Amino acid sequence: MAGYTCMNDVSARDLQNRTSQWMLGKAIDTFLPCGPWLVTADEIPDPQDLAIGLRLNGEQLQSSTTDRWSSGWRS
Repeated sequence: MAGYTCMNDVSARDLQNRTSQWMLGKAIDTFLPCGPWLVTADEIPDPQDLAIGLRLNGEQLQSSTTDRWSSGWRS
């Protein structure tokens, strides 16, 4: 594994709600912005204990940690 980066899983709810298949609202170019940095795995001692959040125009909209995710992950 090369390391870790940030991604934003975007959905177009208007398209997604047109059908019972959720894929239509997710399979659009530019709907998974990624990066712009890659952090090597040796720089993250515990990926289960990272702060994550969302800021929009300087305003904090979401704040959590990776240990609160509903499904774990392995490095």
